[in-house]
Amino acid sequence: MHREGVSFGSHSLSHRVMGRLPLEEVERELRESKEIIEKRLSTAVDTFAFPFGQPSDIGGVSSDFLAACGYRCAMTTVEGINASGISPYQIRRTQICNERSLPIFAWNLSTFFLHEATHDPISLPPRDELPGSTDSVVEVGNA
Repeated sequence: MHREGVSFGSHSLSHRVMGRLPLEEVERELRESKEIIEKRLSTAVDTFAFPFGQPSDIGGVSSDFLAACGYRCAMTTVEGINASGISPYQIRRTQICNERSLPIFAWNLSTFFLHEATHDPISLPPRDELPGSTDSVVEVGNA
């Protein structure tokens, strides 16, 4: 799949809730998972998806900590749109599930965007606290 253009990111070593682990164990989960994938694919891995991915599951895993482990971004399972200035380590997602038709999917997606225009489900740190790039990123995918 990788040779055909599919990119892979890390999802931890053992799929545990990062926010419940000591930072030493979080570091092991992040680094070893990344190293295994990089070795098997012979390519750099710089994206991470938090297991379970809600703010309470992420806990004290900071943007600086993820960056120090070699990641440039991290996905959560928080539904939402990624506006300019969002932390690249708190990327929101739009779930695409078992839609049976393109019109139903389009309707669900458009109502989601309308809802998002008036609702902010998570609070974000100030921009000056974010490490690295703060480019706008939009992620659409499965958790």
